[in-house]
Amino acid sequence: MTGLDDRRRGAAIDRLPALPRALFLLHNFYDVDVDAVAAALGADRAHIAACLTDARAIVRAHICYTEPVPGVGPATDALRTRLQQEYRQALEAAFAESGYPGVVEWPDP
Repeated sequence: MTGLDDRRRGAAIDRLPALPRALFLLHNFYDVDVDAVAAALGADRAHIAACLTDARAIVRAHICYTEPVPGVGPATDALRTRLQQEYRQALEAAFAESGYPGVVEWPDP
């Protein structure tokens, strides 16, 4: 790869949605096994593989300048939604344990 290709690829990776970007970086650059990621997230291997497929398609589309740029697929979106809900529930529980009296108002995604 040339320097220009590397810059395009880096810019494309930066444009990925957060979950596919994190999984793409863990797998492609840090060589984290897909099964290990699935176990850590409490997801099955197929969801992680779908996230990686989405990420690779988006990166490829940005590098090759094809239009339209594909978005995330249903498996990636479902996993992202579940992880976001679990994260919010954990934060709400922590706030409640700390004595926060109100309901947490979450912005729409």
